[in-house]
Amino acid sequence: MQRDSVGRRWLKFIMRGSSSKASPSGNLISIVIPVKNERYRVRAVVEGLHRQAYRPVEVIFVDGGSTDGTAEEVANLAREFYRDDFRVRLLRESDFGPVRSPANARNIGALNASGEYLAFFDADFDFNDDPEAVCKIAKAFREGANHVAAKYVPNAHTWIERNLALDDVVHYFGGDKPVHVICAFRRELFLSEMFNPELGFREDFEFLDRLGKRARLITTVVDTSIRRCYPHSTREFVRQQLWYGRTAIRYYRLAGVNALATLVRSNAVLGLTALAIVTAPALGPPSSAFLLLALALIYLRWLRRDVRYLGAGRSVLGRLAWYLFRETVGRLSFDAGFLMGLIKRGGARAGR
Repeated sequence: MQRDSVGRRWLKFIMRGSSSKASPSGNLISIVIPVKNERYRVRAVVEGLHRQAYRPVEVIFVDGGSTDGTAEEVANLAREFYRDDFRVRLLRESDFGPVRSPANARNIGALNASGEYLAFFDADFDFNDDPEAVCKIAKAFREGANHVAAKYVPNAHTWIERNLALDDVVHYFGGDKPVHVICAFRRELFLSEMFNPELGFREDFEFLDRLGKRARLITTVVDTSIRRCYPHSTREFVRQQLWYGRTAIRYYRLAGVNALATLVRSNAVLGLTALAIVTAPALGPPSSAFLLLALALIYLRWLRRDVRYLGAGRSVLGRLAWYLFRETVGRLSFDAGFLMGLIKRGGARAGR
């Protein structure tokens, strides 16, 4: 599941940015966080942001229709952490129209924010290990940036989360820390374009590419110790891939990507593995040639980079098992979502 040329171009660009050290408080920064069924995470997010040295801060949660009490928990946190220089606010996506997507929620939060600086995070970010993170972002703005990206530390609690994090580290960031590319913008710059609310797959790169063509971006990359979670379980991973697949066709069209060629190339490992299984009763041992081809493809496309950046001492077999899992279970989920997106592409709701 590789990024297309738009994504690679932006990743290469932002990695040239400089880092920024902490500085005192100043202009209001509005931190927008889309949520849906994140009750068990929102408290940790607010506590980490409340610990930040920077003030003033407003935290805007935009709820996409939670059924687990997320909205009620945010309302409680708004009362508990209320200060003159620290506010927690709750907006409901349903109050602003029929579309439901993280991109739409971010737009709603930005349009209703009061800050000169807009920062975008998700509920899976944890600020507790870096109380200077928001200071670093604000200092970058004061030094002339109008777009700030932030390096973060990926969590590795489970086998799936650890390997998803390694995918980012190895294949997208050359062994370095991952970068949150849509971290923060000056308000007037962001509002000149905003996210496409119908996208859920690579909406960040589509937005940056569109913004970069129409405005002069001055980007700074700040190094932080903010931590971020990835999907922990097979269920979470499958749900993520279904969501990506459902909205992929819209992104492919906007980015000028050949969807058919991309799907054929991306499904190569899945196809070879399926051939090995289907032909085993008829061909016997010769059918294993398809599986060997799948393993060779995995090595050429991904595994050799692991050896380069992680060293031969890391578990090659473990990563091989991960790639087989990702390119079968993950790819099947993405394909199923893609088919669902094709069937429902005339609908108004992006969903999530």
